[in-house]
Amino acid sequence: MKVYNSKGDLVFLGPKIASGGEGSVFDVNGYENVVAKIYHKSLSPDKSEKLILMPKIYNDRLRQIAAWPIDTLHSSNPSGPVIGFLMPKITGYKAIHKLYGPKTRLSEFPEANWDFLIHTSANLARAFSVMHEFGHVVGDINHGNILVSTKATVMFIDCDSFQIKIKEKYYLCEVGVSTHQPPEFQRLKSYSGVIRTPNHDNFGLAVLIFQLLFMGRHPYSGRYHGPGDMSLERSIREYRFAYGNSALLRQMEPPPGTLSLNDFPPEISKLFERAFLQEGTYDNRPKAAEWVSVLENFTKQLKECSYNPAHKYWSKLTLCPWCNLEKNHGIFLFTFKVTRNQLSGTFNIELIWAQINAVPSPGPAPGLPSLNKFKVSPNDKIKKYGDMHKKRLILSVLLVIISTIFSIFSGLSFSVVKWIIIATVVTSYKISQCIPPEIKKEVQDRYNKAKNKFQNIMQRWEQEAGEESFIKKKSEFSKAVDRYKKLPSIRAKRFHELEKNLQKYQFETFLESHSLDNAQIKGIGPGRKATLQSYGIETAADIDYQKIISIPGFGHVLTTSLVYWRKSIESQFRFDPSKGVDPKLIAKLDNEINQEKVKLEQILLNGVQELKKISSQIIAKRKIMLKEIEMCMMELAQAEADFKAL
Repeated sequence: MKVYNSKGDLVFLGPKIASGGEGSVFDVNGYENVVAKIYHKSLSPDKSEKLILMPKIYNDRLRQIAAWPIDTLHSSNPSGPVIGFLMPKITGYKAIHKLYGPKTRLSEFPEANWDFLIHTSANLARAFSVMHEFGHVVGDINHGNILVSTKATVMFIDCDSFQIKIKEKYYLCEVGVSTHQPPEFQRLKSYSGVIRTPNHDNFGLAVLIFQLLFMGRHPYSGRYHGPGDMSLERSIREYRFAYGNSALLRQMEPPPGTLSLNDFPPEISKLFERAFLQEGTYDNRPKAAEWVSVLENFTKQLKECSYNPAHKYWSKLTLCPWCNLEKNHGIFLFTFKVTRNQLSGTFNIELIWAQINAVPSPGPAPGLPSLNKFKVSPNDKIKKYGDMHKKRLILSVLLVIISTIFSIFSGLSFSVVKWIIIATVVTSYKISQCIPPEIKKEVQDRYNKAKNKFQNIMQRWEQEAGEESFIKKKSEFSKAVDRYKKLPSIRAKRFHELEKNLQKYQFETFLESHSLDNAQIKGIGPGRKATLQSYGIETAADIDYQKIISIPGFGHVLTTSLVYWRKSIESQFRFDPSKGVDPKLIAKLDNEINQEKVKLEQILLNGVQELKKISSQIIAKRKIMLKEIEMCMMELAQAEADFKAL
């Protein structure tokens, strides 16, 4: 195909390398770093004028961030209609959604950790800042027109659709994807004639930053607790930020398995709140330059997880949020990184186990002193009451005996004798009762309390003073040693499973290669795709009827459409036994084995110190508890002496 540039020079187009709804992109023969875009349809005068002017405002700063038009293309000569343009060829970059989607990131950006995502976010904000500095607005923000390199640099493509300002004239952007358009645009039926501002762009920028930092989640996608269906577009329109402090008041909550704003410094949380709530609508959303400053500062506040070096998180947190998410949801968010020390092979399992085994046990709990050891005298006041009671009791008994003998030998009638004896017994009982009731109660309560306290501490002694916790922990280390030694055989067994089930895994890999983002499915537009991604549905492999039907807004019809799409992909699968095991599956297997290996090494390396710590804690606990027990015994002995004396 022969076309001409603005100078009338002939330009020979090479093979087609991409095609979209608006046009196709071709290599240019003779130029390694330039490509051509040819439109499918004739352009309007305004669009032609825009393309003629854009190369004239091209500069070095735009060159660093955008595949900007550098010359127009014509079908016959420079005076002929514009049919396309030349632009820099972008190589080594991938669509931004491949970075923030966990599955595609592990495949396309295997070395990327959270630090990388934050750095990419800052570079993205820088690119927007440059665009706004020159008076331009991206407008149609979506994850298809922003590319990212393995160095975290960012590049805009499809710049011909941007809103360009040249000499106070606006050349408008009349398209947009709803998922990244601000609330005030959600009711628009067309973008025709709409002049956009940087504040509109700032909304889409904040959405992209959120998706990068929150593993592909959309800020407005969550569980709605109100009546009816809540589409993503409606959620945006009604400012239902699912992660905000007021989310519950807006009847929203985040989907499961995600970070929260509490995992970020307050300055970042506040920027997200400003971007996604109503206060940001009136030219108050965070500007690109604000994001750059805050994100740069955030990277300085990160710390590395002690278990997985790929896990970076805010240093103010006590626990690694990534470990928690991966453990609770059975997913891998970042490629596990093995450090040089771990690769050096210096870990000697036999030596480590010998050192652990050499830590002496604190032994069984020592014997306790007998309660009889504590010789105590009853309280004088209590003893006085007790002695008085004893004397009166003897007197009362004697009185009853004498009265009974006298009555029997007096010759009185039986009924009279009976009443005399009863009267004597009652009188004797009253004489013997010399102890006040409150004294009785006090002594009884003190004795019961001391007895219960002693029983409780004896129970604690059995639980805490023995060597059971030491033995249990040592047993855990023994199991860890056995597991560590078996790792090579476990790896071999799992690899054999991969070979044995080659067709099954090849089939799963085939499904994972079909991204939902590129699929054409009836009823599943950008909004619903963003919702699905917020619930971890990225590829055909993730499509499952029960999993989809549980997502808010997805009923039987939409779920069935997704299932049919998966089946259509499945029908294209052809098993190829000659391929062998997919290297990505082998890498995933090694990643899992390495994670377990490093975890076991860390557990065992801490073994000696942990056992010593447990042993010293048991010994220290014994000393403390022995003093408590002696005090309890003394207290019980005194209470028992008083009780007996009374």
